[in-house]
Amino acid sequence: MVIVEYHPSVSNDPFYLPWSAQRANFYSVPGYPTVKFDGIVSHVGTYGSPTLCANQYRLSINQRLAIPANITVEGSFSYSTETISLSAVFTVESAVTLNTPMAVLAVLEDGLHSGAYDYNHVVRAGEGRFVNLVNVGDQEVVTADFPISANWNMDNIRCVAWLQRAGGTTFPIYQAAELPLVVDFAFDYEDDLVTVPDGNEVVLFNSTLTNTTEEAESLTLSLSDTFGWPTDFMVAGETDFHTTPSVVELDPLESVQVTLRVTTDGTVRIGEGGLQIVSPARVVVKRARIFNGGPAVLFVDDDGSYPHQEEDVLLAALDVVNTLYDHWDVRKDHGGRVPTVAEMSEYDAVIWHPGRQNTMILDDKVQVLHDYVAAGGGLLFSYQQFLAYADTSSNPVTAAFVADDLGIGSYVLDAGADSLIGSAGDPIGDGVRMAFSYESSVHNKADALTANAAGTITLRSQTGDGIVIRADHQDSRVVYFACYLNAVSNAGADPNNLTSLLDRSLQWVIARNSASVEDGDVLAGRPGISWIAPNPYRTGLPGAHAAIHLRVPEAAAGRPARLDVFDLNGRLVRNLIDEALPAGTAVAGWDGCGVTGDPAGSGMYYLRFVTATGADGARMLVIR
Repeated sequence: MVIVEYHPSVSNDPFYLPWSAQRANFYSVPGYPTVKFDGIVSHVGTYGSPTLCANQYRLSINQRLAIPANITVEGSFSYSTETISLSAVFTVESAVTLNTPMAVLAVLEDGLHSGAYDYNHVVRAGEGRFVNLVNVGDQEVVTADFPISANWNMDNIRCVAWLQRAGGTTFPIYQAAELPLVVDFAFDYEDDLVTVPDGNEVVLFNSTLTNTTEEAESLTLSLSDTFGWPTDFMVAGETDFHTTPSVVELDPLESVQVTLRVTTDGTVRIGEGGLQIVSPARVVVKRARIFNGGPAVLFVDDDGSYPHQEEDVLLAALDVVNTLYDHWDVRKDHGGRVPTVAEMSEYDAVIWHPGRQNTMILDDKVQVLHDYVAAGGGLLFSYQQFLAYADTSSNPVTAAFVADDLGIGSYVLDAGADSLIGSAGDPIGDGVRMAFSYESSVHNKADALTANAAGTITLRSQTGDGIVIRADHQDSRVVYFACYLNAVSNAGADPNNLTSLLDRSLQWVIARNSASVEDGDVLAGRPGISWIAPNPYRTGLPGAHAAIHLRVPEAAAGRPARLDVFDLNGRLVRNLIDEALPAGTAVAGWDGCGVTGDPAGSGMYYLRFVTATGADGARMLVIR
């Protein structure tokens, strides 16, 4: 089943396309809110509720999918810097009568936002063409090229093709398929985000370029933006770093190491650049980022509102102290998707801010947060009403997150707080005494917390109730704000303002287990994962494995070390090392299998190497 969303009305619709208007006219529908399945069955409206609507749609979908298919649709798409190219092969597999068959090729984009709504499957380009398919074995190859618009996000682009009747009064779909992207090579940095806390470093981005085809491939590498700092690169086998393009000849399934070098200065800023890889089929730009002069923070905006509302106050406070952060708006920019454990683990700390609204899908999101903390992540969790909706009685993950990760022993809901008073000598609360300023009294719903052995109350209300708690774990630190953080004023002198409170909290979280420069490679030598080969790794080859090269500093020698493989949801796939290691270099092998010995599925995996002196992470692509 392929879902295609046309936007046929030019009035105030940023996704309007003339071809979409033509298609709406083809179906004789005015546009919204008509939903047409398989070119035949039409529904209008929502049937009173999402549940009734889903029931109606499900019935129509199942009826149409039950019709036997006599046609196959196969193909692929590729793209350059300016053009996206689609190719589809339509084949008659068994006897069928096709009436005025038309082959349609379309480019779709997911993750779009306009006004208060999110959109997926939006048509960005397309065309239809009549084909001649009569007898069993008949085959038609249809291609189409479309210019790439500057406002397309190529990471969210999908391409589809279908065959349908184009004459008469109904227009049934004979067959449809999604077209895969031509993957003739794979390229990925071991770490594409590096923190350089003090600046003035030479940073190395190690990567692997792999020919994933069964034929020899010629690939051209060149710089694409230079971070705003001196940047060059070198392919394994070359004698020195350079800024000119390199032509790399690779045999089938051959890999080569590529190193991108950046020399930063003392400026506090985020720099971005990378490499461009050109093959006969496509052009890909792989970008990397440097957080220079400070730690890297990910701000997850999960308040469910648009335009931005609750996060503005906090982001402004971070700007005052030049905190380097990325802003992940769950609803606006990511279609409701929260970051994975691997995505969060690239940063030194995560601020997760639902604010005061009940926007969390608790089972899903708490699982991600729990796994992130277990993987050694540093977390500031700001959600006033979380405990009111947390299912600690029947959900063991939520119960573990509250007790083990947040360090909460017990709590009283909606106790309220007029003031924020810090505990003397506390690294976050010392000297803090300020009043809350609520937009409305209905927002004053701070919970009263008591700590268990894992937690420490750092800030209390005017009645002595704990409202902010911190938990210091072996590999991670967590600060939980059970109050409405937006109601903290930013007008007072330090430490009695929101900026100081956030800065102290971040510094405490980051001080324990900073990922600084350990997510990249700086020329000063460090513990961690230096490189992986091959990466991507293809499973199923007898006796083959990926070699994971590790660095063990003197201070960690003879002390426990651990190397684990996680999937992108943070679940442990395989433990590779759990023993003391000598100083210097070490190599671990992974055959791409899980603990049961079965091959892991294709996709990205996260490696985490933990020593007594720190931790490092790297990503690895597995291809079956």
